[in-house]
Amino acid sequence: VASTTRAGIWDESPGVAILAVVALAYFSTESLGGSAYLAAFVMGLMVGNMEWLGLGHHDEHAALLEGFLAQVAEIATLLVFVTLGLNLPFEALSKYFVGGLLVMFVFIFVARPITVLACLLPDRRGEWPGKEIAFISWCRETGVIPAAVASLLLARGVEGAEIAVSMVALAVCVTLLLQATTAGYLARRLNLLD
Repeated sequence: VASTTRAGIWDESPGVAILAVVALAYFSTESLGGSAYLAAFVMGLMVGNMEWLGLGHHDEHAALLEGFLAQVAEIATLLVFVTLGLNLPFEALSKYFVGGLLVMFVFIFVARPITVLACLLPDRRGEWPGKEIAFISWCRETGVIPAAVASLLLARGVEGAEIAVSMVALAVCVTLLLQATTAGYLARRLNLLD
C-alpha cells in the first residue's frame, strides 16, 4: 500500500503514507504490550534515513514529506501550548509570580548568554561575530519542550507540578512578549538583516 506502485499511496501522498505506517507500528506494538512510543520513534528513524538504509529515496517525495512534517510539527507545538494554557493554575502563578520573574531575569540575562558563549566560542570553524553571538543570546525558542514536560507532570499528578506549569507559562509569556517582539529590532540594530 505504501509504495510507488500503481496501487500504492506513497507516490501521491507520502505524508499520509508515513502517518499510516507510524500509526500501524504504534497501535500494533501497544496491543502486543510493547513500547508504542519506541515503535513510533523507530519508524520515524527509518523514514528519516530511508536512503541510508537502502529503502529507496526520491527527492520529490522527500520535499513533500519535509513540508508535511513541518506542518505536523507546527500543529503539535500549537497543541502543547493549548494544553499548557488549559492547565495553567492561576493561583500558583500569582503566588510565585515575583519569584518567577526573578528567575526569568537570571535565565534571560545571565544563564542564556553564558550558555551561548560556552557553545559557540569553542567552535573555531564557525568564527562567530560578536553581533551574531549577541543576537543568538537574546533570541530563543518559545519553550515547547519545558511546556510539554510541565504538562506531563501535571497530568500525572506529580506533587508541585502546578509550580512547574506556572513557571513554564510565565517563561513562555515573558520570552514571547519581550524577546520575540524585539528580535527584529535587535537584528536591524546589529545590521544582521540582508
